[in-house]
Amino acid sequence: MKRRFIWPSMASFLILSLLLTGCGVATQIEGQAFAVSLAVDADKEGGVVLSVRFPSNGAQAEDKDEGAGYLLTSAAGRDYASALYALNAAIPRALNLTQVKSLIISEEMASSPDFPALLREFKLSRLDGEASLIVCQDEAKALLDAQQPLIGLRLSDTLVTEMDRYRRLGCIPRSTLAGVFYDAESVYSDPVAILAAVTPESGADEFAYQRENRDAYFGAALFRGGVMAGTLTGGETQLLQLVRDGDARMPMPLDNAWLVVARQGLVRLHVDLSGDAPRIEVSFTVSVEDLRGDADMDTVGRELTEGLDALTRRCQALGVEPFGYARWAAAQFPTLQAWQAWNWRDQFSQAEVIYHLTVKRTNE
Repeated sequence: MKRRFIWPSMASFLILSLLLTGCGVATQIEGQAFAVSLAVDADKEGGVVLSVRFPSNGAQAEDKDEGAGYLLTSAAGRDYASALYALNAAIPRALNLTQVKSLIISEEMASSPDFPALLREFKLSRLDGEASLIVCQDEAKALLDAQQPLIGLRLSDTLVTEMDRYRRLGCIPRSTLAGVFYDAESVYSDPVAILAAVTPESGADEFAYQRENRDAYFGAALFRGGVMAGTLTGGETQLLQLVRDGDARMPMPLDNAWLVVARQGLVRLHVDLSGDAPRIEVSFTVSVEDLRGDADMDTVGRELTEGLDALTRRCQALGVEPFGYARWAAAQFPTLQAWQAWNWRDQFSQAEVIYHLTVKRTNE
């Protein structure tokens, strides 16, 4: 049951750091509650609701008993600091966030103009920068509640293993708190985050693939200026991952064939800024394993290129650039100030982007 506490907005991180580190018994491992996941929602009054999952049988339950249960506790405040104080007060042991593996943000919260400031508070607090940053299309707490350990794994290991597996399948992007924070603060390309949802009992939506739990990760959230600007489907995310992530091996149904697609080597870019709009030529090699052996590679190459063209147009319409092309363009400017004055996002929205794919069949 959610408990609600209000702490004055003047609450400082100095006070919070004392509460989180504690003294005496609280500094001992047995006196701490190590949160595995943290969820962030907006409440009806415009405040913040924080929810955490942590082992029920003491701080070291994950180490001692794979079958140990997990508790879920929530607390609200007018801002992140006050909600964090209230959450610490609602838990009988000292709350420790240094081991959090997933930071779940509701889409409502991620789309708020206040999210960049909240993201900065996450980074300045004791949260692990390597925690997966996840945007949930439903209530973030609902996804937190749906997370369950797989047989033979602790919940923390389950989360790490699943995020790595789905990323390597191209279903989700590489997304950590530190990565999203620094990309949102940079003057180059825009960040992307993992998109998630809670599957309905009927399983009748895009997230309805066969898995044991109801927490589903399939797609990407796009950001502009640190605020969520749109989403990508799982298929669009796979195409994005061809450019962004060189170690993903992605199953793709294309032209009625079942393929496993991966990028070979580095992406080669040529950026021409001499015209009225940038001209960006992107070249890379794609290896294709044809699981049925009847796909035409020229058709596969054309389908992939058309998909990348459509994805690029969609990102341009949203005013975001998640591909990582900015650094090639920025290298042509003498100073950072000149680069910033040129306004990459607006320029990219008008750019001509041309993809040159070399497709190689791997099972011939």
